[in-house]
Amino acid sequence: MTIYVIISWVCGAILVVDGMRRPESQWIRADRDRDFWVWVGAVMSFFGLGPFILLAYLIAVVPLFSRSQDQSRGNQDVDDSFRKR
Repeated sequence: MTIYVIISWVCGAILVVDGMRRPESQWIRADRDRDFWVWVGAVMSFFGLGPFILLAYLIAVVPLFSRSQDQSRGNQDVDDSFRKR
């Protein structure tokens, strides 16, 4: 039981670190909310659901980061549109 709790916390930490290291413009291009995923990762890992939320993050969010880079028109366009909001 204890090893599972440690694994859950490590999975949550991986999600939080990965989410925080990505620039805001990358999250905007992927059309995802960084605060949501970071908070969900932190909270769910506390309750022992870290591996499940990390799996959801890896399947639902991470592929959008690579896809958004391919379809982007450049960082300047995204940054300008973000500043206008």
